[in-house]
Amino acid sequence: MYPLTQAERNLILVWIEQGANNTSCTNTPPQTPDSVCFVQDVQPLVLSSCGITGCHDEITATEGYIFTTYAHIMASDDAVDPFDPSNSEMYQVLNETGDDRMPPSPMPAFTLEEKEIIRKWIAEGALNSNCPTTTCDTINPISYSQTVWPAIDRSCVGCHNSISSSGGVDLSNYDQINYYANTLRNGVPILLGVIRKETGFVGMPPSGELDDCTIRQIELWIDQGSLNN
Repeated sequence: MYPLTQAERNLILVWIEQGANNTSCTNTPPQTPDSVCFVQDVQPLVLSSCGITGCHDEITATEGYIFTTYAHIMASDDAVDPFDPSNSEMYQVLNETGDDRMPPSPMPAFTLEEKEIIRKWIAEGALNSNCPTTTCDTINPISYSQTVWPAIDRSCVGCHNSISSSGGVDLSNYDQINYYANTLRNGVPILLGVIRKETGFVGMPPSGELDDCTIRQIELWIDQGSLNN
């Protein structure tokens, strides 16, 4: 037997404080419109900026932290303290300066918006929430600024930016993304081959994958001329 983690002890404490009822929850708790979801919002950020080779992947596990899956993140005693961002190492290090800041220099720091996503997810209980879109708009023109860039920014730019361009690939601006959207390999745009994880391409992201809706929307954006719209 292994001792309960801090996160597990906190969940039991919350259950007791809520009355220790014999509740049964067959589904993920409903999300409010502005809730943060782990699968769609948190996981892409963590995978592209933290759970990478040489940092907190399962092989390196710097300082014992592995940030590649929800289970690994929650297995650490102090990485995430549900409902308490100020007591969660994972959030605190985003706001440090100098050598204590994560991701470490020269990797770019999390933006204020990205920090808020992590803070809010923890404050809401750090649930393993999955909130797939109920509708996938493939009828209207696909917007680079509203659809393509947010997806690539969350899932790719942590590794592929102007400072630390893993594999020599920089996806931190429209021109670079447009280049890979219009450069073919085996007749397939490199950007599509990579996110579809097709044979002959290095599939990305290395852990997990983009959802079918996002992949289809990027495909349509390329078909529509990969506009900077």
